Amino acid sequence: MKLYYVLALLHLPFALSCAPPPYTNTNTTLPYTYIPGTDGPADPATKGYFINHVGMLTSDLNRTREWYKTVLGMREVFTIELSPEYTIMYMAHSQGGRNGSGFQTGEEMGRDKNNMAGMIEFQMYTVSSSPINIL
Repeated sequence: MKLYYVLALLHLPFALSCAPPPYTNTNTTLPYTYIPGTDGPADPATKGYFINHVGMLTSDLNRTREWYKTVLGMREVFTIELSPEYTIMYMAHSQGGRNGSGFQTGEEMGRDKNNMAGMIEFQMYTVSSSPINIL
């Protein structure tokens, strides 16, 4: 077993030398200037932080659900109909599951929704055809 590690370490410089060179903007015909980020390291207090979800507006939840499911492989976590005019749907990728199969059931995804990374919240507002009486 030790021989395997020695051979792996001997090949490491060759594997690392195959990495692509850093990006440099050599195209001077583009109408914009590329400015790389210059931020330093993140505050250590934020280690482990991640974006739980982002929100987007949609005019058709059914078409949105089908597109994100078919094209991106996302799954519907849950939908809430708060009123006839306002509905929220959450979609996400499976996070690997707790059963070791790499698949999460819908029940598992719903249970783990508060700690799931990369969810998308879709909001749909519909305007009723009847006038709104403010008084």
